[in-house]
Amino acid sequence: AGKHLRDDTTLPEHGIDPESTLRLVRRQIFPVTFPILVNHDGKKFTVDGCVSDTIEDIKTKIHNVKGFHPYFQRIIFAGKELAGFVTLSDYGIGKDAILFLVIRREPAIQISVRTLSGKKHSLDVNASDTIETIKCKIQARIGLLRENQSLCFDGNLLRDDEILSKHCNKNGSTIYLHEIPSAPIEIFVRTIFGQTITLDINTANTTRDLKNKIWYKEGFHFNTQTIFYAGVQLDDEAILSDYGIEMGAILLVIMNPFHCGVANEKNEEMAEQSCALKKTREMDKSEESNGKLKTSHVIADLDEIIRVVYENERLDDSRRKVLSEVITG
Repeated sequence: AGKHLRDDTTLPEHGIDPESTLRLVRRQIFPVTFPILVNHDGKKFTVDGCVSDTIEDIKTKIHNVKGFHPYFQRIIFAGKELAGFVTLSDYGIGKDAILFLVIRREPAIQISVRTLSGKKHSLDVNASDTIETIKCKIQARIGLLRENQSLCFDGNLLRDDEILSKHCNKNGSTIYLHEIPSAPIEIFVRTIFGQTITLDINTANTTRDLKNKIWYKEGFHFNTQTIFYAGVQLDDEAILSDYGIEMGAILLVIMNPFHCGVANEKNEEMAEQSCALKKTREMDKSEESNGKLKTSHVIADLDEIIRVVYENERLDDSRRKVLSEVITG
């Protein structure tokens, strides 16, 4: 009767009796994979497909090639929008077929991000942004690492691969931000006197947080500290992870007793340590005859220390003399 018989139906449902004649139509067989031409705003590109692919599969492949999220894709073929979970073969789409891609546009909106402490931050976003993109914008806005964020809206946890407009697309919507604490890592901070300080820190901490830990543990006021990692001086407001600081990292701290006019609370101890430094140098000299020079972790060159601490500042003779006495005893 000119009808296509679906696999999930029975013969009696179509009124087929034992004497009926059925017509077999052979489908054209395509290669396992074949290129599909996609036209987007007059620009063409191809994705590989096969007859068993669903439209959702094709949208995912387009996303991998062009970055358009599947949620915002509309696929048109022969003037008709294609349903997501229907296969290419069901639509008769094969080699040399041309699909038209239309991207739905979502408006720019402003949302509020509220922390558990009650602080609110305004954020300009696009309703088409993924939650992962929102987290990156929050990181740029308040400095909290993306991996340490958990976002909720209307009691629902938002997944990184979801689209914002799936949950909220109105100006003034409020998203709740929960901070996920990172597991602490162990790092080592060395002084110019060879002392090694072991600290447990969070990579989401700032350099100022690290200086406060050193102050609390060793008594060196944070204003007197200059910290280096991999030859780079750390900025007080920067996050440690921005410098690639990981478990077991070794940092260098140099105490500057003149900075901001703040006296070092451990000057006496520093003087004692400088005596130990002198003894170390004497021992090193005694071993030079064997062709060995122990440098340990100590920077023995006074001029090098002064250059590192006061790289952009000219020292008068009196300050240089005092610094020399502090370091060399």
